[in-house]
Amino acid sequence: MINFERDLANFNLSFYCPKCKLQVRGIPKTDPKWEGGGLSEQWVHLIVQCPTQYCRLSFITYDTLNNRVARVFPEPETSADDYHECIPKNIREDFAEAKRCYFADAYKGTVVMCRRVVQQVVRDKISDKTVWGMKLHKQIDELLKAGLITKSLHELSTEIRHFGNFGAHPQDDGLDDITHEDAETIETFTGDLLIDLYVRPFKTAEMSKKRTKTP
Repeated sequence: MINFERDLANFNLSFYCPKCKLQVRGIPKTDPKWEGGGLSEQWVHLIVQCPTQYCRLSFITYDTLNNRVARVFPEPETSADDYHECIPKNIREDFAEAKRCYFADAYKGTVVMCRRVVQQVVRDKISDKTVWGMKLHKQIDELLKAGLITKSLHELSTEIRHFGNFGAHPQDDGLDDITHEDAETIETFTGDLLIDLYVRPFKTAEMSKKRTKTP
């Protein structure tokens, strides 16, 4: 028997707020409305409020089978300007497109764009164009050899590359079936990579300058 969640108190109302652009837990403002009116339906609609005081209401479609928010209306708008300016603009633009694919449930598009982000990072960090012509797994190896990434970031980048390949090319083993969870994880990995390579060093340098600034 399929187990549909029916109790609103157990709904996982975590969603990305279109206005404040934060992952939040929505506060229900209406009773859930099941499609077709039956309590055994998978899809439920309700209006939620972001807990941030000045955010607008959002209309969500909830998946009671997988216990997650499936769609949010209005859909979040993501652009390069949403990410720290220390990250090169072309990389921010590709990451923003990955995010837009995720919000549109285009999960293969998400992982393919995340893979592209890794390729753009290589071009930003390594100026040697002979490296640019290598396969991406070799490019990631070159980042490690040059001391530009740690072993853990190498492993993280490799996972992004693998799932990007699964999204871009048909697979005989069925691995091209990219799930919501896969896309979410790869998108998070890519964000972590950009924070470690660009944002954290920038903020560390800013703090160092502040600390050593002559009175």
